[in-house]
Amino acid sequence: MKTSVKTPAFRQRLYFLLLLLLVAGGFTLRLNWFLQKDGREIVRIAEEGYYLSTAVNAFVGKGFEPEGNFEPDAAVFVPPPAQSFVLLTWFRVCGRVTSMFGFKLLQIFISALGIFLAADIGKKIAGRWGGLAFAGLFAFYPDFVFWPAYVATESNYLIGLLGFLWLLLKWLEKPGTISAAALAVMLGGLHLMRPNGFFLGPLLAVFLVQTFSWKKARVWAVIWITVPYLVLVPWMLHNVQKHDDAVWVSSNGGILFYFVNRLEYNPLREPYYEQVAFGPHADRLYDPGVDAKNSRGETTYHRMSKHYFAKSFAYMGHHPLHFMKNVFIRTWNQFVLPQEITRVALPGVFASAYFFLLVHRLLLATGLFGVAVALLTKPNLKTRALLWIFGYYTVFAALFHLTGDGRMNLFLKLFLAIFSAMACRFILRNNAHEST
Repeated sequence: MKTSVKTPAFRQRLYFLLLLLLVAGGFTLRLNWFLQKDGREIVRIAEEGYYLSTAVNAFVGKGFEPEGNFEPDAAVFVPPPAQSFVLLTWFRVCGRVTSMFGFKLLQIFISALGIFLAADIGKKIAGRWGGLAFAGLFAFYPDFVFWPAYVATESNYLIGLLGFLWLLLKWLEKPGTISAAALAVMLGGLHLMRPNGFFLGPLLAVFLVQTFSWKKARVWAVIWITVPYLVLVPWMLHNVQKHDDAVWVSSNGGILFYFVNRLEYNPLREPYYEQVAFGPHADRLYDPGVDAKNSRGETTYHRMSKHYFAKSFAYMGHHPLHFMKNVFIRTWNQFVLPQEITRVALPGVFASAYFFLLVHRLLLATGLFGVAVALLTKPNLKTRALLWIFGYYTVFAALFHLTGDGRMNLFLKLFLAIFSAMACRFILRNNAHEST
């Protein structure tokens, strides 16, 4: 008796074979980029120094501080702590301060394992072929290949966010109080890596109440509103004790917010952060004589941030139409403008500007098409949750700057890749229907 190639067992084996090929290809690309750039610094990421020096200083007993804070008359900067905690743990396991070669290899391995998570997320919302589509994009898209080779927060936050989304989709299948608390703790841990999702907990609380009713979801809502911030309390108290500043995650948010939320800013003329922060008029951004000293006489970024947050909020109140126009333009910029730095992570012709622009536009088109499909076809609970979270990250990115290295809209591209899986399922289903 002949075995049909359309049997479920055959399809399952084919799915796993293709997935393993994607994982192997994604790992190879990441490893190749790391070995190509290691020691040569083809693209330098300055923020690596904050996290690495903080971990080294903590290991040798100087304190959990970046090296710049020890310089005379330097303003005290508090970066997000989680990446430095991870590095410090690595040093303690190794018993000494090591080179970053082994640590980056570990990041690359973890990033490649994330392709499995991507496949299962895509499979949950768009079937096997959708899962392979998302896994393929996560394996080969330049931005996702680029960041594991750096000791910055982007790669680990990306994997953490993938894991959080995967667990959240599983939780929605069978919601429970204890599991909700565990997920909320995980979200708080992600905040300590990067503040991008800082208000995601309250948003999920609103989503659950809107979905399940207040009576059924009120305990879950309270958990999502409170627990992620309780995770941050020890770090905040540490900063109060150390610098007399209640820093919840990092201390320069107000400055970055002000860069693009002011009357003088034109996002059409200067769409990228680097043009604003390091351009010819960068020195005019800062107000002279700002009182940013704490009770110990230290100048701190946190107190500067409070000043610039206040200026931005005043601008938003006095010029709401200008603010909304700029937010709309920055939203457009976040999606449409390419950030070409990451294309160097791919080999040969695939690193060309033309190929990168082609892939960038393809991801944008298929991702937005998938969003349209999700909105117009009565999305199920899991898809609606992803739409809400995608909307949140879109708004957060639009309120801040667009970076030339793509770190600010990296997470938007993750969601575009997820919704590309839905576009894939829609196209394949329609083709199958027409052939029938």
